[in-house]
Amino acid sequence: MIDALVAARGGDIAAISRPLDAVATPGDPASNAYYRFWTLTPRTAGLTKSEARLPLAGGPRMIIVNVDTAVRCVARTDAWARYGRPTSLTPASPHAPAGSPNYDVYHRPWGDLRLGINPAGCVTAVVIDAAG
Repeated sequence: MIDALVAARGGDIAAISRPLDAVATPGDPASNAYYRFWTLTPRTAGLTKSEARLPLAGGPRMIIVNVDTAVRCVARTDAWARYGRPTSLTPASPHAPAGSPNYDVYHRPWGDLRLGINPAGCVTAVVIDAAG
């Protein structure tokens, strides 16, 4: 799923929704002068409400996918086996709620792939932060 989302990152909302088998609902267009926000509701088990932020006039785009670890735990070690060791780590803010994820960050030519890892070692979020 991650590789398919990375491949779809430059496409329209239909292309981004396809790997998630998600229904895309547009957010309020007046809420931001730079981005169009989309709520993605995946029909795939183990994924929960997610989001796409697409620029209105060029620029970076972001896809955020939330993973329900109660349905399936993708272990950090499995992510490392697939993507290698992360380039950097972004720890949870000390002000964040208990159990907030740390992010393994993979710098790529197209932008960053960030995997949120909960204290149990499961991937809880996938963030594709693509350069414009």
